[in-house]
Amino acid sequence: METTATPAGLNLQKNERGLVLDKDGGQLKKIHMGAGWDVNAPNAKTYDLDLFAICLGEGSKLVGGPSHNNIAYFGNKTLPGIQCGADNLTGQGDGDDENIQIDLDAVPANVHAIVIGINIYQAAAKNQNMGAVNNAFVRYAPQDNRPATVKKYDLTEDYSTFTGIVAFKFYRHEDGWKFQAVGQGVNGDINQIASTFA
Repeated sequence: METTATPAGLNLQKNERGLVLDKDGGQLKKIHMGAGWDVNAPNAKTYDLDLFAICLGEGSKLVGGPSHNNIAYFGNKTLPGIQCGADNLTGQGDGDDENIQIDLDAVPANVHAIVIGINIYQAAAKNQNMGAVNNAFVRYAPQDNRPATVKKYDLTEDYSTFTGIVAFKFYRHEDGWKFQAVGQGVNGDINQIASTFA
């Protein structure tokens, strides 16, 4: 597994925003977005968390509307400029449990923002929630140097009444892109979460 050690000063606070830059201050276009977590529950192995990306257009609404292909997740791994990595069914091990690769230059112009979230698969059927999930984080790094975290957001709030988290957002700003550490608890499956942006 890749290390996720974060140098001092690179940890984000909720709602913090900034330009998407590399460590040298240049615009970072090819991004490795990683997420990790641990589950502290007697049935920990039954918790299947998934990382997803939702593409938004004007007015922070789903690109093309609810029926359009605008969500990247385990069942639809590829969108223009966005590629989901392998589906980790247990979250066991160190480092990133799941990842999404984003090439900002290849993201279509009608995509104004990319929302990154984590969700428990079939949470309602299994009576599971994020209260059993510890040490959750999202981070981004250059694709060509994935262990080198640029920014990391530790999801330390109590999300025990939720089955997922809208964790992060990349959005267009002037000639480049900015990020926001979101940290908003949500409920429902991935499609239901996406529908809140319809």
